Formats: sequence, C-alpha cells, structure tokens
Amino acid sequence: MSSALPAAIALEQCLPLRLAAAWIYPVKSCAGMAVDTLTVLPDGTPAGDREWAVLNAADEVTWQGAFPRLALVRARLDASALHLDAPGMPTLSLAREAARPTREIRFWNEARADFDCFAAEDAGEAAHRWLSEAVGEPLQLVRLGEAARTRPALNPLHAITTASLQLLNARLAARGLAPAAIERFRPNLLLAGCEEPGEQASGGEEDLLPFDELRLRALHRVGADGAAEEVLRFAGPCVRCVMPNIDLETAAVGEEPLACVAQLSEEREPGSAAIFGAYARAPAGLCLRVGDRLFGELDF
Repeated sequence: MSSALPAAIALEQCLPLRLAAAWIYPVKSCAGMAVDTLTVLPDGTPAGDREWAVLNAADEVTWQGAFPRLALVRARLDASALHLDAPGMPTLSLAREAARPTREIRFWNEARADFDCFAAEDAGEAAHRWLSEAVGEPLQLVRLGEAARTRPALNPLHAITTASLQLLNARLAARGLAPAAIERFRPNLLLAGCEEPGEQASGGEEDLLPFDELRLRALHRVGADGAAEEVLRFAGPCVRCVMPNIDLETAAVGEEPLACVAQLSEEREPGSAAIFGAYARAPAGLCLRVGDRLFGELDF
C-alpha cells in the first residue's frame, strides 16, 4: 500500500483500512445478504437496505427481539424482486415495484416514547400467510415508503471492525464458548486493517485496534482526481439490544455474546451501556466496494 495520503488528511491521524465485507438487510429484522457493492441513495439510505418491514397484529413495525424466528427468514434482492426463504418453506418472490394498496403503519420513536405513523405498501395476503407460517405468529409484510425509510433519528449505516470482533471472540473462547458470527451484529460495513497478515502500516500510521470504530470521526479515500474524498461520517456508538443473542441457525435466545459485550464495555468505560459497533452517515450517491482502501480520521 502506498504511504502517500491526500494532503488534506493529517498522516498521524489516519488508520490504514479496507472494506472487508458489506451487507444490506432487505427486510428489517430478517437475515441479510452480503453484497460486493454498497450504494447510497439520494435519500441517504443504502440501496435495498430495510426496504421492507414486518408488522405485528397491531400494525406496528416489529423486530427479532419480539419474534426471534425472524432470524431464520433470509432475504435476497435482485433488480426486480425480493426473495424470501425459511426452513421448510418454498421461496416467496415479490416484485419490488408493483401496484399495491397503501396502508398506515406505526413505527416506534424512541425519542418521543411513542409511535409515528407512516405510509407503506401492503405486500398482500399470500405474503402475510407465508411470513406467518415461517415465523409461527400472525405477521404481515409491507414495503416502506420514503418517509418511513428516512424517518428522523435514523442512522442509516452501521460499521464494525475486525479487531473488535476478534477481541470479543477471544473472550468468548476463554469462557469455552463458540465464536460469534459477525452477522449476529447486523453491520452494513466490516472494516479491517492491513490487507495481509504481516503487512505493515506505512510511516506514522497506526495499527487497527479493538473498538477503533468508536474513535473514528470519518473515513476518507483517494478520489479519481487524487484528492481526499470523505465517504463516511461517524454518528455515535451502537448500544446493543438482545438481537446478537439470537442463534442464526435455530433462533434460540441465549445470554451471549451480549454478556461479553457488556463486560468489554464496562472495562473500557465503567457504567457504560453494552456497545459494539458505530453508526455512520454517507453522502448521497456514494458507492463503496469490498476491498476499497480507506483512511480513518481519528477523533481524539
């Protein structure tokens, strides 16, 4: 890797990084899909991410914490359709763009401690039956409207580093527990350090350390004109809920890895919530590809 960085970025404040993997989650709270390219739409959200949602019997957008078997529903998108699979179920395919009736749904707003109402497209009775059978509960599927997808206080992107995951899994191993798959934490971006084991960071650059995502201000890359281009602005830590404790193969809910995450957070900052990963925002039109070289601007 070249030791040269754009002049606008101070060398001593940069981490040499690369995008190791990327995911989108076509249906909110269902299993996601790995992608080679992540594109940010004009509204600031990743293309295809949380495009659809699951409703409970009260027309409220629900989540894996309430229905753990949603973890077994695997969503895939192509240019024209959403495809859903689940154990023992035939594949359900739905056109992304279709004439559908509009309905009002309720989205929980943590800041107001109340529900906000939004418009969504009803996916239809066949989709509701499929989802209810797959999960074993009366659920419905909707395609979210733009206002719901870009609702206030939404943090569109979630990033984790390989160093943080490695430390967590080392702690789990010390307890005689199996490693936690990165997919349990539902990141959009997995950031790694030097590309190859033994490859050294160049003059003045630091090695990637666990939880460096929590002290990053921004990510940059070298643009086509050779100048610095900001690709990500970090917005704060991700406080974890119960979802990482849901087994992705069985939907059983355990106590790990969240208990270990909580311990690591307490060690870093006594009294802290259980934090793993960081939220971020990106400019409209951004295109990130797995393998991209990035430069992390640290926030001291």
